[in-house]
Amino acid sequence: MSEPDENPPSLSPEPVFPRAPVAMKTIYETSSFNSSLSSVRSPSLDISHSSKMRLVPSIEDFVIVKNISSGAFGKVVLARHRIKSDQIYAVKVMEKFHMLNKNMAERVNNEKNALAISHSDFVVKIFYSLQSRSRIYLVMEYMIGGDLKNLLQRMIAFPESVACFYVAECALALEYLHRHGIIHRDIKPDNVVIGQDGHVKLTDFGLCNFDRENVEIGQSGILGTPDYLAPEILRRKNHTTAVDIWSLGVCLYEFLIGCPPFIDETVEQVFSNILSRAIDYPEGEEALSDAAVATIESLLETDVSLRPSAVSLRELPLFKDIDFSRIHQQRAPWIPSTSSDIDTACFEGSRARFDVALSSL
Repeated sequence: MSEPDENPPSLSPEPVFPRAPVAMKTIYETSSFNSSLSSVRSPSLDISHSSKMRLVPSIEDFVIVKNISSGAFGKVVLARHRIKSDQIYAVKVMEKFHMLNKNMAERVNNEKNALAISHSDFVVKIFYSLQSRSRIYLVMEYMIGGDLKNLLQRMIAFPESVACFYVAECALALEYLHRHGIIHRDIKPDNVVIGQDGHVKLTDFGLCNFDRENVEIGQSGILGTPDYLAPEILRRKNHTTAVDIWSLGVCLYEFLIGCPPFIDETVEQVFSNILSRAIDYPEGEEALSDAAVATIESLLETDVSLRPSAVSLRELPLFKDIDFSRIHQQRAPWIPSTSSDIDTACFEGSRARFDVALSSL
């Protein structure tokens, strides 16, 4: 994969997508990785119009457009295919060296597998999983609107109808995942991304688990983002899909208030607030509706047996006017205003064109 004219910074002296990679093998095919991970071709990628394009391409077939974001284990770049150049991809680039040192191989394997078997309007699509000698690449659809964390930071808080819309679409994603035996385990606004049409999808499945009935806390200990962890995880109890519902309740509170309910100065204090279920609600003019409070209380139920499922939460007061079967045909409350299909304004620190005016539902 070659660089664009304006070379984005790379993670190492080696080009982001090396010009002469080793033959593209199945990810983790070498003995360094103890997982079997086959290359993916999503049926949503139509390649029938090009006899030149291989069924499973090499990473050399992609051209970097620009960087989107960077993290501890790699980066996400925007890329085009050399032949099918009308489609833009978000390519997650991960360093094998870092993953091996941090025992991250299983997480990447889980993420790829979860995305590969998910065919939902509310889950990000993966097209290919590829590798070079030193890197792993997940080629996914580009969600041009950024994530709900960034949108929320611009809005401070969402109107109730908007928060309800986003939570309902997340619930549909969880309903699909849970039905297929997948627990996401890292539900938070950062992992809910926005498409060109304004509808949202879940992403980042690095912490997901495929045992939906009884997940044990492994030797690596508690994993996840502190503010969104369910109390049963903090108590190191076996857990189920209900942990995702708790995290969704935290998101609902955050959408309406502007911050998570258990936020505090230290992680230890956050955990203490979660375990004691210390939830403060605003009063006076800023008070939430009775329906919103009742729904948050239900989602943040400490008794797992009483916590609603991704299906039964439809009966909660806040969602009484939501038609879950037609929500994807509904106009979204915010449509990204973009200049082109490679616009990254919603991901950048300077967002002069990031119009956050929300429409009423």
